[in-house]
Amino acid sequence: MRKGERTVRYTRQEVDKMLRRGEDRTDFARLDATTEEELESSIDHEKEREIDRSTLQVGLPLLKTGRTSLLCFSVSCDSVGSIGN
Repeated sequence: MRKGERTVRYTRQEVDKMLRRGEDRTDFARLDATTEEELESSIDHEKEREIDRSTLQVGLPLLKTGRTSLLCFSVSCDSVGSIGN
């Protein structure tokens, strides 16, 4: 995201309504027409270099606060409801 752009949040229901109204800006015809060669050539392999897996940490990130580390995360009600199903 470029500096100066604003972040907007929508609920699942709002997004569904926007899609039904045709407010989707995805150019599916262009996407479908893109060949594998065009897709590969559009990737900047310098920026998309191989991940150094030796530095990866498995698990949720901790927030360091000086004296202790806090585990911070948020869960939507929809996610919690679908866990048990």
